[in-house]
Amino acid sequence: KASGMPQAGELAFLTPLADILPQGVLDSPAVTPPISSERQLDRKKLRAASALLDEAGWPVGDDGMRRNAAGDTLKLEFLNDSQSFDRVINPFVENLRKLGVDAVHTRVDNAQATERERNFDFDIVTGNFRTSLTSGAGLKQYFGSETADISIFNLAGYKSEAADRLIENVIAAEDRETLNDATRALDRVLRAEVFWVPQWFRNTHNIAYYDMYRYPDTLPPYALGVLDFWWLDQDAYARLKAEGAF
Repeated sequence: KASGMPQAGELAFLTPLADILPQGVLDSPAVTPPISSERQLDRKKLRAASALLDEAGWPVGDDGMRRNAAGDTLKLEFLNDSQSFDRVINPFVENLRKLGVDAVHTRVDNAQATERERNFDFDIVTGNFRTSLTSGAGLKQYFGSETADISIFNLAGYKSEAADRLIENVIAAEDRETLNDATRALDRVLRAEVFWVPQWFRNTHNIAYYDMYRYPDTLPPYALGVLDFWWLDQDAYARLKAEGAF
């Protein structure tokens, strides 16, 4: 993850691309989205967002909706095929409507969502970019120009010569330090494009299991390892079975 101003290792990859980088990558801290309070209605952030929309030419009309100089309403559709995301998307939509944005949440089935995403027939969708701890060629599927028109994983249809060249640097890295620098440089560029909005985050796993499984005291940072290094305590299994647990 890139943070603050680019350091020497990142600059080694970024400086040769200066002419094709997004604005601010070389001379500004890494783009970081605003952090709201724990309350859904963060009035301070809403006021800031309102000022930005006014400045961009979308003032609020007499009916409370934002329109541009041509009289067009500022519309935004959230396309969603998962009920589990309703509780995340609905508050977002409510806040946008308080700003005067004509925001709607459209529920569709999986097939409809896939078809519309393939044709880029959407405003906003929920997605994720899962990579391994050692980034590599898989980055092309999410952010490479060659997949922008054909891969459902490149949701933004993102094409960038700078990103393409940085991905090649990641793939070509021969040691961890170089890999980290190249990946941070790419992260810095992608975040500068501001085509994503962080939606939610949890740093824990909630699971239920019989008290007959055991696991190491120290677990890896990003995995439970249930099928890899948990084990069955035979005595605990026998006890639970005798008690009629299963």
